[in-house]
Amino acid sequence: MASNYLSKGVKRTALSVALAACFVGGVQAQSNASGSIFGNAGTEGGTIVIENTDTGLVRQIPVDNSGRYRATSLPVGNYKVTLQRDGQTVSTREGIVVRLSSGSEVSFAAAGGEAQTLDAIVVTGMGASPIDVSSTDTRIVLLPSSSRRSRLDARLNQSHC
Repeated sequence: MASNYLSKGVKRTALSVALAACFVGGVQAQSNASGSIFGNAGTEGGTIVIENTDTGLVRQIPVDNSGRYRATSLPVGNYKVTLQRDGQTVSTREGIVVRLSSGSEVSFAAAGGEAQTLDAIVVTGMGASPIDVSSTDTRIVLLPSSSRRSRLDARLNQSHC
């Protein structure tokens, strides 16, 4: 009798562990705490080096044929973005903030097509980030009080009057 009770306990524990593992995996799959950095490097070729200044994460992104680049699935945080050509740093942008589910544009293209560094312009401020129109995300929220049910309730109320 005692071994039967012990066997049931082991089965329950194994089942609990298996269910917990499934639940944890589902929660991790739904996590989307990331954003993106995109922009124009001016001309094709070269490499964009993106460094998270909070964690030290470094990612290198090649510049495409149209001079554009895009780094997705970046953890939220503060970044430094560097344009390199032939292994040499051409220009760097610091203080880039990646926010949840949005993109930050960092372009290196100057009016003449080549990247340039200005001597002494420093702009600091707080404000809302611009709207990221580089990608779209559409969601629909359905509530229990849908319009179909509301119309049915209205008809029932009218028939009882």
